[in-house]
Amino acid sequence: MDDRAALGRAILLMMGGIILQTTVINRLQEPFFGFSPNLVVVLTILSARWVHPRAALLLGFTAGLFLDLLGGGILGLRALVLTTVAYAAVRATSELPLRSIVGVWPISLLAEVVLFVVGTLAGRGTLLQAELLQRSIVVPLLNLVLAAVLFPLLARVLKPRERRIPL
Repeated sequence: MDDRAALGRAILLMMGGIILQTTVINRLQEPFFGFSPNLVVVLTILSARWVHPRAALLLGFTAGLFLDLLGGGILGLRALVLTTVAYAAVRATSELPLRSIVGVWPISLLAEVVLFVVGTLAGRGTLLQAELLQRSIVVPLLNLVLAAVLFPLLARVLKPRERRIPL
């Protein structure tokens, strides 16, 4: 029962994250060298700590598909990236909170690389763009800071509740 409740709360958080990402966060690029943090990637990575591994994969795929539908880009590109992110997060999940937070950086870097490689194969750009290096440095660092801020909130919302035994 706790797994279902955590998954339900994770779905609601992800829906809110998608809305925030597409309406607010994507417009906050000016102070961050023209880039913005990726809230949906951070939520996918951190949610994998508290939900069942298959549910984490489904959550990542579905969130990516919604972003694809809302963004008007290549259908399936973000779904593939977020499924890859969810898989990496499931494999790297740790009981140590600091390790889970720090793990956001390499998985976010993986997301950026997969996004550029698959985007290039789909004809959306080239791997030789100067933006690749800048983006692969700035976005994972922004995601790491965002993860440090969000982790306590997600721990409260998604962590299974301890059952009280009636006296």
